[in-house]
Amino acid sequence: MKQQKFKAQIQTKRLILKGRETATFEMATAFSNLIQQNIKFLRKWIGFAWQENTPEISYRKCYKSSQLWHELKEADYNIFLKNGELIGQINMKDVDYKTASGEIGYYMAEKYTGKGYMTEAILALETEFFKRGINRIQICTDKDNIPSVNLAKRCGYKLDGIMRDDSLAASGKGLRSTAIYSKLRAEWQKEQKKK
Repeated sequence: MKQQKFKAQIQTKRLILKGRETATFEMATAFSNLIQQNIKFLRKWIGFAWQENTPEISYRKCYKSSQLWHELKEADYNIFLKNGELIGQINMKDVDYKTASGEIGYYMAEKYTGKGYMTEAILALETEFFKRGINRIQICTDKDNIPSVNLAKRCGYKLDGIMRDDSLAASGKGLRSTAIYSKLRAEWQKEQKKK
């Protein structure tokens, strides 16, 4: 897979995915607020929701994200509705150019779940990267996170396996088992021919 600049913006029928090319305090504050407003929901499955989250801390994370963007290692996108409302985040992380692989990570405000927005975002992001020549994309989730498991399946990802008690639970207390789902470029191409 050839290294090339990430696409700055990806549009779908209902969404705009805007790349984190630069970090701004305004963006950091918006994410800090989004996380704080959804803290109880996010803490079920996401470890960073248990950490202190201020606009300053969020800015440092956004800045690190923009560095990884320019190094072509991670493509973070803010998810907006077409009306400009921020509803979540999605990324292609751990991009490996030698094996042409990467991993999709995501989260969304609770009130927007169950409406197909994340399905739309995942399919748009995978399309962008499969067109670039990526061969394998994976989604890793706590095996007990049924909404995330169902999302991976709905997007056509196949279960590779479950790593038992492989990492800390989101709360940092106890262990979780990680389910790994993946999709190959050849599978994506077959899906495209059916459309």
